[in-house]
Amino acid sequence: MYNGSGDYVVVGVNLGYTLDLVVLEALGIPMSHVLGQPGQPGWALWGWFDADSLDASGRTRTVGSDVFRRPALGSEGFDFAAQLTYCMFDEEGNLDLFVIWSLWGDINDDDQVCQLDLDLLRRYLHLLNVEEVVLGNRVAANVIVDGQICQNDLDLLRRYVHLLGIEPVVLGVLP
Repeated sequence: MYNGSGDYVVVGVNLGYTLDLVVLEALGIPMSHVLGQPGQPGWALWGWFDADSLDASGRTRTVGSDVFRRPALGSEGFDFAAQLTYCMFDEEGNLDLFVIWSLWGDINDDDQVCQLDLDLLRRYLHLLNVEEVVLGNRVAANVIVDGQICQNDLDLLRRYVHLLGIEPVVLGVLP
């Protein structure tokens, strides 16, 4: 794992236990969102993913000359509440996890918060969560950061998209 400064961190673990989130946070490993504030949109912590889940998605994002793997849309990531088992580790005994961040409101994970995200969230809410509408990133859709995706998120996202540059609307702020 890498901490918030980009340094590689090795964390000792015991099989049959879960990863200790308090220890991870003390090591500077990001375990929560970067909340937005005026002038800084913040980032939603989509989740932690292993290399297999990132490779299996086939999705990438290019930033400059770097190519970054992306999780499959709708993927939840590594379950930190799960007990660690032998099969989670590679041949060298490592469990490598990669953090994925997303802009608040960037529900379809295309690096923009725009009308497409708003339309996707509107369809999702108005079809009463019918399986036909899959939110690409459920974490980024929860723009008021209250743990649920509802009309309040849609209203704030609508204000953000329609008033972009006119009025300061901040996504990813605790209610």
